[in-house]
Amino acid sequence: MPGLVVVRRGTVLHALEAGTGVERWQVEVGGDPRCGPFAVAPGAAVVVDPLVCWSGSEGAGSRVTVVHADGSATVRRLDPAVAAAAGTADGGVVTVRLVGPSPATDQVSVTPTGGLDGTPVTGQDAVVTLEDAVTGARLWQHTVAHQQVLDPASCGSVTVDRSGPEPTYTLAASPPSVFAYAGLVEVYGCGLQAAFRLDGTVVADPGASPWWYAQPYVDGGVLEQVGGYRGDTEVASVLHGPGGVVTYPKQVLDPWATDGTSPGLVLAGSAGVPLTAYGPDGGVRWQATHVYSTLLVRTARVAVLTRTYGGIAGVDLRTGRELWVDPDLVAVDAGTVPPRAAFTDGRRAALVVDVDATNAHAASGESTVATTVLVALDLATGAVRWRTTLPEGGSSVVAVEGHLIDTARASFTFVAPDGPGGGAVNHSPGTVHALG
Repeated sequence: MPGLVVVRRGTVLHALEAGTGVERWQVEVGGDPRCGPFAVAPGAAVVVDPLVCWSGSEGAGSRVTVVHADGSATVRRLDPAVAAAAGTADGGVVTVRLVGPSPATDQVSVTPTGGLDGTPVTGQDAVVTLEDAVTGARLWQHTVAHQQVLDPASCGSVTVDRSGPEPTYTLAASPPSVFAYAGLVEVYGCGLQAAFRLDGTVVADPGASPWWYAQPYVDGGVLEQVGGYRGDTEVASVLHGPGGVVTYPKQVLDPWATDGTSPGLVLAGSAGVPLTAYGPDGGVRWQATHVYSTLLVRTARVAVLTRTYGGIAGVDLRTGRELWVDPDLVAVDAGTVPPRAAFTDGRRAALVVDVDATNAHAASGESTVATTVLVALDLATGAVRWRTTLPEGGSSVVAVEGHLIDTARASFTFVAPDGPGGGAVNHSPGTVHALG
């Protein structure tokens, strides 16, 4: 919400001022609440007003709570047939209802070798509806047809009953899921895959591809990760951008963080595939000699990526040449696990990284101690500008309107752009550390 960090403790939302941690209000939102929309990149936060939360589960206890920036809230009961719901960025709620005959529970058999039979599993269609979260007015609706599934285990849980002369197997299908992002809604379930823009436009038909997914793209539009073929053409990604639809033979990388500027390039590549820069029309601008895994930060001039075989590099987006390499932040023996989150103000890249305090002794068999640090690197040179150790106990740093907020289990930490410093103020349910 504008100027606020909203966190949940149990069934209560707490709204804190982003820069000071002063609590402004509390709102009860019911059991097992899920508030949306979701952010795509680690550490990103979506600024919304109002905030829409779905609580309960399928049945009479399901409800939607709409919370405004001043702490006022409205509650509405949902149709008992709603199996899943998610709040959108514009004050809507997307609901999913399964329709048609319930699937048979005995459609699973066992192969002679003891595995589950690959007989196609049948299921139910899904009706996806976007409603006004306050009034319930229907804005659009689509029916997603069930696609037959060859792997029963991917549809839910299979239990065995050995009380009879022959064992019997029962399939309990998992409920569907719906995820709302800024500008995009995705639905998944047993034999169900679909993506829609918030205006109800269908993004694409993924068919039964297990590799397909869609996400909002940082420069606008929707990015499909296909990982297969469209007709006879090998396609890794499809970008539905402001200028039209462009396909790419390599996996397009969506940056975790930007400073709001764009180089006018689309970066693509993956582990084992050299990084390539494409223009808006899909034409190749340059190809790097190195391979990278994750695009952490991107500005108009520099990209910061994890190297596939260890280390973090800054790449000049005009040429594809490496400007600098830090081999230690993501070590080779770390299995190229990327940082937890990344941020930028256009001059520095702030990375949340797990480091081993006793890494030098790891080869001798001694146990290592993982420490989480927030480190700021100069984008032009890779020099470390500042570094601070985050509290133990599950730190999770997010960016909120120019502030970095560390939400550990019982504390919230404000980090100013120029790094650590400064005092703290007590707050329930935690402590706010103003750093900088």
